[in-house]
Amino acid sequence: MLANTCPSWLSSKRQSNGKQRYFCKTCKHYTQATYTYKACQANTNAAITKWLKVGGTLRQTAKALGIAFNTFQKRILNIAATLQNPIPDQAGDSYEIDELKTHIGSPKKESWLLSAFNKRTGKISDVSLGSRKKIDFRKVINHVLQASPKRIYTDGLPNYQSLIPKCVHKIAKKMLCRIERFHLNLRTHVSSLSRASN
Repeated sequence: MLANTCPSWLSSKRQSNGKQRYFCKTCKHYTQATYTYKACQANTNAAITKWLKVGGTLRQTAKALGIAFNTFQKRILNIAATLQNPIPDQAGDSYEIDELKTHIGSPKKESWLLSAFNKRTGKISDVSLGSRKKIDFRKVINHVLQASPKRIYTDGLPNYQSLIPKCVHKIAKKMLCRIERFHLNLRTHVSSLSRASN
């Protein structure tokens, strides 16, 4: 199987568990034909992505793939870190930026989800999860400012006024209807997923 994918595989000595390792002269990496743990297989990330698109709870998906739940969660975070926006921003776009209060784990541990909604594409341009401090808001706002926006609509939170230039910033609560609808739908889906996981 390895010979078909890369013509420059050379076999090396066996590992302590008795499994054969292979070395590629082209990419200079070692690999195995089979792994004891399913999470180490080469197609694991692709399988996780496929199952998540189909639907089902996280625990059901992890069980179906034969992967430990904690490992499954870590893989999802690693996959999410590599995702890129398929619809690029363009100069002159307008954005809606708003925050959503939530919690992770304990209800006392508050977290804030900041989202930037591109009005031209109708998609979320960037998100950030953290506190309600400027340092956590700056990531999303800087991403939007790099796209040379025509207008950025927010509510009256002081953090926005200090981070967004006045020439493009407009405080207009009525202009945030679509980003607020997105946050409402997100909260509904997360609640349904939480109930199904219990």
